[in-house]
Amino acid sequence: MQEIEVSAIILTCNRPERCLDSAWHNTLAMSGLNAETIVIDNGSQPVSIPAAIAGIPCRTIRMKSNRGIAARNEGIKAARGRYLLMIDDDAYVDPGLVQAMVKAFGSDPDLAAVAFRVINGNKEEACLLPSVFHGCACGFRRNAILHAGGYPSDYLYYGEEYDLAFRLYALKYRIAVCSGPGKVRHMRDGAGRNTGKIISLLVRNNSLFIWSCFPLHAIAPALKDVLQRYRLVAKREGVSDGYAAGLRRIPEAALRGMLRRKAMTRDIFQRATLCDKISATAVRLAEEGVNEAALCGVGKFPRLWIDLLRRRGIRTKYLADFNQCWTGQDIDGIPVLVPEDERERSLENLTCITGAGSHPETLEWQNTLFFERGLLPWGPLAGEASFSTPAIIDLSDFNRIAVFRPQHAFSATKQADFRNGTRAANERQRQ
Repeated sequence: MQEIEVSAIILTCNRPERCLDSAWHNTLAMSGLNAETIVIDNGSQPVSIPAAIAGIPCRTIRMKSNRGIAARNEGIKAARGRYLLMIDDDAYVDPGLVQAMVKAFGSDPDLAAVAFRVINGNKEEACLLPSVFHGCACGFRRNAILHAGGYPSDYLYYGEEYDLAFRLYALKYRIAVCSGPGKVRHMRDGAGRNTGKIISLLVRNNSLFIWSCFPLHAIAPALKDVLQRYRLVAKREGVSDGYAAGLRRIPEAALRGMLRRKAMTRDIFQRATLCDKISATAVRLAEEGVNEAALCGVGKFPRLWIDLLRRRGIRTKYLADFNQCWTGQDIDGIPVLVPEDERERSLENLTCITGAGSHPETLEWQNTLFFERGLLPWGPLAGEASFSTPAIIDLSDFNRIAVFRPQHAFSATKQADFRNGTRAANERQRQ
């Protein structure tokens, strides 16, 4: 019997029609591969999946109760493929993307996971920390995910991609973004979602994740970042009770995290959290005599990055972010501005740093807001290689930490080069 290349594992819970539609679409997207589709049914409403779609075998594994994302581990055990496509029931893979994933894995034995670019409507989605794959659809080398211990068993839902990505990094595996043909279309089906419960789980699971693997010096600032973000989101969504429920679960999460704690080495932690790139940027700015900057894109762990800049004598004048929940807020006394307020700030002598937030937000800063206001890039921009030809790029390198400075900080030749070429190049990136 020919070896199966890819096992697509679709997780569902009480959305039988959506799951059936997803199974048909994603199975057909694996055309030309020796593949299989496995549906993991966490729900009480049975899903009816045909035994085969276009000649690709399909089967369903029903859980006795809702085990959340831990049920994916049953799919991993049952899968016969060398590579796994983990996908939610409301995510749809474009044709050619799974084939590109297989090619990527075949080209590098150290590659453990592949991230995809995810589109929701007309907007791109991505994790807040660019070194982490989007959990709605991602690919794994089966042996690598088994080596890492699979999905966490006690998360239920939300935040598991951070836990798993950091465990893979700790084992010195690579994670790359597959920026070749097509993307993943995320429909974000809201059926059965409870926003208050989601916030509660996000607070609890992020706390567990941080306690389980962060160096001791980074735990407190990282927890402050997580709690501040979800408090503001909960307030905006009108579910402060869900946030309070999450706070009550933090002691239990901290204990669980400490019991299974495997702190990352300093070098790996620095790479996974982008601290190495922020630190290198700070060194370069300090050498140029820059003593203050704006951090555009709050990102996942801003207190870690602010501290790295401070250590090099660079004061964070303000932070800026697209999320309206930050309106009127500050981080340890440093104001956070949304774009409407940020536009009022003088940029005459200001240096702006971006790239620590999600990839689509980084592109928005770099390709629109900065250029509109006459700021020039000081070095390479985010994802330059990813928009030309299909490429496999380390996820931690996909979002470059980029610096923008006022035009008068550059030579006349540099300004002319920018006017003649950079705008056109970045317009191509946005398409």
